[in-house]
Amino acid sequence: MSLLSNFFKTTPKNDSIANIIKKEQSDTQADLSHAQAIYDKATQCYDQGDYDTAATLLLEAATSGFADAWCSLAVMHCQGQGVRQDFEKGRELFIKAADSGSAKACHNLGVMHYHGFGIKPDLEQAFNWYQRAAELKHAEAIYNLGVMSERGEGVSPNTSKAVAYFEEAASLGFMKAYYSLGMCYLDGKGVKASKERAIEYFEIACNQGDAEACEMLADLKFYG
Repeated sequence: MSLLSNFFKTTPKNDSIANIIKKEQSDTQADLSHAQAIYDKATQCYDQGDYDTAATLLLEAATSGFADAWCSLAVMHCQGQGVRQDFEKGRELFIKAADSGSAKACHNLGVMHYHGFGIKPDLEQAFNWYQRAAELKHAEAIYNLGVMSERGEGVSPNTSKAVAYFEEAASLGFMKAYYSLGMCYLDGKGVKASKERAIEYFEIACNQGDAEACEMLADLKFYG
C-alpha cells in the first residue's frame, strides 16, 4: 500500500468529510438544475415576446450560477429587449459570463469587437475573444479565427493556420467551414491545390444547403 493510500484509508473522520463533500456537490447540482429550469422558462418567455418576464427570469437564473443566463441577458441589453438598450452593460455581462466559462459569451465579445457593436472595432481583441471561445470548442468562433487568419485581421496572415481552423470547425459541424475548405483547395491557399478535394468539400456544403457551394460546384462540373 502506498503512503497516500495509507494516509487516506477509510476512517470515521474521513467518512464524515466525504459525506460533507457529497452533500455540497449534491446541493450545487440541485442549484444548477433549478437555475436551468428558470433559464428554460426565460427562453420560453423570450420566444413568446414577453421580454420583460424573460429579463427578470434570466437575472434570477444568472445569480443562481447559470453562466449562459448572463450571456442571454447581455444580448437583451444590447438589443434593448425588456431592458434599456445599453451596449456597455451588455459587454459587462458578456465578460461576467465569459469569466464563468460561457463559450457563447466569449464568441459574442469577439463579434462585438470585430464589428464594433457599441464599441470601437478592435480586431486584435476580437481575435483574442474568439480564441477563448475556441478553447471551449465553439465551432463558429473557430471558423472566425480561420477567416481572420486567412485575411490577416488582428494577426499576421497565415493560410496554413486558416486551413487548420476551418478543418476543426468543420469537424465540429460548422457547415460554412466546408465551403471555405473547398476554396482553399481550389486556390491552393495553405494547402496543395486539388480540384478533387475542393469538389468534395463543396459537395458536403451544398448538400447542407450552402448556395455558394452549390453554385461553385455547378461551375466546376460545367466548365471542367
